[in-house]
Amino acid sequence: MRKIIVFIIAGMLCIAGFTQKNDTLKIKKDSILQAMIHADSVNIEKQYAEREHWDKIKTSSIFPVFAAGEFSGLAAVKDANEIPDPKMEYKLLFELKANNPDSVASEINIGLAEVARTIHLHVTYGIPLNKIIPVILIHGGALNAFCTNAHFK
Repeated sequence: MRKIIVFIIAGMLCIAGFTQKNDTLKIKKDSILQAMIHADSVNIEKQYAEREHWDKIKTSSIFPVFAAGEFSGLAAVKDANEIPDPKMEYKLLFELKANNPDSVASEINIGLAEVARTIHLHVTYGIPLNKIIPVILIHGGALNAFCTNAHFK
């Protein structure tokens, strides 16, 4: 009987030792994470404020002619100092020579989004579409934005 009681107590001590070791590691991990979060909280707050700022801009963006990606939209400016003359004819020349980087290769070409944004600027401030004549010169890597495998077969 005495051996059984000693055996049970020894078993309980072993189990208690293992559980304390795991708790200690978990506590260390939690405290390290808390310290990292606290030390990096300023950076996290800046990142959050930046995301919040861009989300606000995206929701207030307007696309008066066509949507050519999130960066082709405009935020309307009230009481602008320089407004183009709506009676003039605007001949706009654009040069596209670069393709998107691989990380955003599936998205609309950055240069085309800029063309759309420029046209949006003119239309937003009262220039009729028939008074805007865009000419786009495409060469170099930008050709990949207009070609697919079907063009080469």
